[in-house]
Amino acid sequence: MITSSYIFSETNSLYRQYPNPSNGLKVLKNLCKETPKGHQLFVHREDNLMYYVYTNKISDNDIYGLCITTSRLCTKLNTLFDDFTEIINDAAKKGVVFKYGNNGLIYVNQDYISQKGEVENLLSEMKNKLEQLHFETLQTQKLSISLNSTIRFSLEEDNSEDILNATRSYYNVYITFANIIPTSYSNSIKNLSYRLRTSQTNYDNLLKDYSALKKKQKQFTWVIVLSCLILLTIIFIIMLAAENNRKKDSLDFANDTIKKREETIQTLKDEKKELQILLDVEKDSRKKAEEKLEEITVNLAGSLPMVVTSTSFSFAKGYLTFTYYGLKDTTIDLTGKAVNGSVLYEQKKKSFSIHKGFNKDSIYITSNLNGSPWYSFELLKGYKILGGDMH
Repeated sequence: MITSSYIFSETNSLYRQYPNPSNGLKVLKNLCKETPKGHQLFVHREDNLMYYVYTNKISDNDIYGLCITTSRLCTKLNTLFDDFTEIINDAAKKGVVFKYGNNGLIYVNQDYISQKGEVENLLSEMKNKLEQLHFETLQTQKLSISLNSTIRFSLEEDNSEDILNATRSYYNVYITFANIIPTSYSNSIKNLSYRLRTSQTNYDNLLKDYSALKKKQKQFTWVIVLSCLILLTIIFIIMLAAENNRKKDSLDFANDTIKKREETIQTLKDEKKELQILLDVEKDSRKKAEEKLEEITVNLAGSLPMVVTSTSFSFAKGYLTFTYYGLKDTTIDLTGKAVNGSVLYEQKKKSFSIHKGFNKDSIYITSNLNGSPWYSFELLKGYKILGGDMH
C-alpha cells in the first residue's frame, strides 16, 4: 500500500534526504522553504500518487520531517499525525537519528545520513506502522481545481471532515497542529535542564563565598610566607659566604691547572711542528715513488697492456676464467691452451677489449676434457704466457 518512505531535513540551507533519488524530491525541498514554523501535516498529490509529509520547523534555519507515498487516500489524518509524532519520539529516545535537546525539543542529528542502518530501520518501522491505518481508493480529481491549488487548515475538532474532503480535491493541503502536548520524556528533559541551571546558580554562589574565604586566608598566609622568606634570606647569606670561600679555593686550583696545561700545550705544539716536517718529507718521497711507478707502468703498458692476477678452469663448461689489471684501454688477441705434458689438447684464440683497472673475463677452450689427469691451462698473447693454472 505504501510505495516509498523518506526522512529529510534542512539546516542552514543544507538539504539532506534519505533515500535520495535524483538529488532529492522537489516537493520536499520546496516544502522546507514554504512551510511555517511548528508542526505541520502536508498532503500533496501528483496524478495518482499521494504524499503524506510530517514536518517540524524549529526555526527558519532548522526543519526536519518524515514522508510516505501511496496510491490511496488516508482517511485518519489525526491518527496519521499522532503516529508520525510517536515514531519520532521513540527515535529521539535512542538518540541516533533524532535526539532531545536541553529545552525538551526534538532535533535531527546532523550526521544521520551516515547512520544508514538506523535510518533504514526507522523507515521500515514507520512503513509497517502506518500501513495499519485506514486508506480508501483514490478518486479522480475535479477538473475545476487548479494544478497548483493550495489550501491551509488549522486542525480543530469540527473541521476534520472539511480537511479530509480537501485532500480529495486539492493538490496541496497544509494542516497546522498548534497544540502539541509534550511527552513525559520531553518534560523530564525540561525538568532536568531546570534543575541543572539551578544547581549551576547555587554552585556559582558557593564559589563566590569560597573566593571570599580564600582572600582572608591569603592575608594570613602572606604573614607566614614573609617570616619564612626572612629566615631563608639569613640562611642564604650564611651559605653564600661559605660558597664564596669554597669557590676561591677552587679558583686558585683552577689557575694552577690552567698554567700546567698551557705548558703541556706548548710542548705539543713543538712536537706537532717536528711531525709536520717529517710528514712533508714523507709526502715528497711518496710523490717521487708514485711518479716512478707511473713511469714503469707506462713502459710496461707499451709492450703488455694487462697483468693477469688469477685463472681458473671449469671442466663442465669448458671456460678458462681469468682476472686481470688493465694498464690501459685497448684491444688484443689472446689464446687459451689445454696441455697434458707435451700433448696439446685444445687451443682457442679470441679478441678481447681490455679495460683499465681490475676486471674479469673468460675464453672458451673445450668441455670434452676428462678431469682425471692433470692439465696445464695457459693464457697467451702471441708466445708470451700471461697466466695459467694446473687442474
